[in-house]
Amino acid sequence: MSKSVQSVLDQMLRASGIRRQRVDPRETTGRRLQVVRRSRAQGRELIGELSCEGDAFVFRYEDDYAGPPISAFPRKDRLYRSDVLWPFFEVRKPPTGRKDVQEVLKRVDSDDPLALLEALGGLSVTNPYELRFAGEGPGGS
Repeated sequence: MSKSVQSVLDQMLRASGIRRQRVDPRETTGRRLQVVRRSRAQGRELIGELSCEGDAFVFRYEDDYAGPPISAFPRKDRLYRSDVLWPFFEVRKPPTGRKDVQEVLKRVDSDDPLALLEALGGLSVTNPYELRFAGEGPGGS
């Protein structure tokens, strides 16, 4: 992504009350979130995994995922790395000024982007994707 596009995106997210997070290796290395797609026809299907490895966020598709790619990650055979969380994940976190979000933040380390995503971005009526800590399984906890 070009720096000018990145800058515009950052401004839009900030205007919405969303702060793009960077990886803090002391807080997040080894943490993993499963990305699961919900559908009426197929139930829950494991798509891939978001993790923190060293000083980067990493997204990878599951080897046996046969569905369409997520538009933000168009190549299923590629490993994606970034020092900031991708907008696809960032927009799943509601603004921290909301009272209900502030209640959740009392129980979650706000410096851990994966913990925030799991706590605040798990399920949405308008989004078919679900995020949960790896180990819970695609069919539920």
